[in-house]
Amino acid sequence: MFKKVVFWCEFPETVDWKRLESILAKLDMDIAIYVPAKNLQQFLWWKKEIQKNCQHIAEVGAWPILEKKDGYWFSGFTSEEKIKSLKQFSTLKIKVDLELPIPKRDYSNSMILGYFSPYLLKKGKSSKLLLKTIKEMSENTNIIINEFPFPRYFLRRWGMHLPLMKNCTRNIMAYTTIGGPFLRPFIKSYVFLYLLKERMLNKHIMCSIGLIGNGILKKESVYNNVKQFKSDLDMARFLGIKQVAIYSIDSILKRNNSEEWLNAVKSRTLA
Repeated sequence: MFKKVVFWCEFPETVDWKRLESILAKLDMDIAIYVPAKNLQQFLWWKKEIQKNCQHIAEVGAWPILEKKDGYWFSGFTSEEKIKSLKQFSTLKIKVDLELPIPKRDYSNSMILGYFSPYLLKKGKSSKLLLKTIKEMSENTNIIINEFPFPRYFLRRWGMHLPLMKNCTRNIMAYTTIGGPFLRPFIKSYVFLYLLKERMLNKHIMCSIGLIGNGILKKESVYNNVKQFKSDLDMARFLGIKQVAIYSIDSILKRNNSEEWLNAVKSRTLA
């Protein structure tokens, strides 16, 4: 059983919080969510708005993001100024998404291959500053560090793999839907082996399960049904992973059987 589950919420403006409250109340389920924010003021506004309308959300964490022109996610390719902006979220519970700058082209499998290629020979100039900033913040900030399941040699060069630090949890993006239905069995096998290796190195590893709906790239592949979602949850449980993140609560509410998706999580989580 999972000890802790959190839900990402990439598009809080699309959520009917009162409807979510009614579903959670029916299931007698309290959840934790993380919402994106470009600054502290925006996060505090969302936190107040969410907690006012949804009493069964027990915890609201911050997910710092950037403007798309600045990369949206954080990495060694992020400007020093934008990396320093992370410090405004100190003392909060936050998620730092370590990914290459958001593509400027429309998402597709072929685009992703072409997108990664130029970075294979590049090294993030701001990687040391990113590490220093997160290390300093970790003294008084609980941080989930989102990491892509990619060879560490490249992740380190890109500033997207950080050493284990105080108050930090490494979260592997174990999204088996990326690549579409045809590639999902192969990607799931790769993700299973990657998580197995990570679990052997760190018993406190966390992983993200998804995708239930499209993200910021708008055209990502998603689960066909809740059965596939349950299968990935059970894969994480089989590996002994006790903490998971779900992408995403806003996606669940767009499904006709929202309650079934949430109950799949509750039934696998310690009370």
